[in-house]
Amino acid sequence: MASGDHDVEGTRLADELAAEFGRETMRPAATISAREAPTPRPSRTPWAIAVVSLAVVVAQLPSIRASFAGRPSLYAGVEVSDADTRACIDELWKLSALVQQGASAETLGRLPLIERLTHARYTVGHEKDALVVACPNPALHGLARLRITDVAPMPEASR
Repeated sequence: MASGDHDVEGTRLADELAAEFGRETMRPAATISAREAPTPRPSRTPWAIAVVSLAVVVAQLPSIRASFAGRPSLYAGVEVSDADTRACIDELWKLSALVQQGASAETLGRLPLIERLTHARYTVGHEKDALVVACPNPALHGLARLRITDVAPMPEASR
């Protein structure tokens, strides 16, 4: 008997036994029709990824919104827009860096600290155990006081 005949005879025998006992026969996969094949259940993974991604974006909305907001002003207190006043404040920032690096009042007093509007020297002194460097003529900038200290190294402008 050829091997092909053996397969046909085995299938026929299985069908007869199944009919006798009332069971479905085990047929080779090639003979199962497409209608009988189980349909695969759709995966939930893409939906889960989408939901998690959406949750992450929603959680990050405050920081996303903040990144599009304008930068805060570097100046605290009175907001100034005069070019000469800004130049004086920029000079105070430079002096603040020297103060933060440990420059003393004597060292700062020997430097050519000249305010560009009046060509007067910046005043260097002590106030309540704090080193103070101030603009010599803050009234020309429309301010009552424009200064830095070693305690508060950010330029302070007040009217």
